[in-house]
Amino acid sequence: MERVWINRYEGDGRCVFLSCSVEKVGLKELLELKWQRTFDLHFSGPIRPEWMRSFKDY
Repeated sequence: MERVWINRYEGDGRCVFLSCSVEKVGLKELLELKWQRTFDLHFSGPIRPEWMRSFKDY
């Protein structure tokens, strides 16, 4: 899965889920969500761009 980071809401984004609910989700929080059954939540490597360091950790 490619990672594209867009800071449109000051560190937050909006996600639409299969239940048709919409939630505010932090940009760093996106990597804490299990996107599919085989999505590895503990992968190694560069995760976030430098400009994201000041955002809230989850």
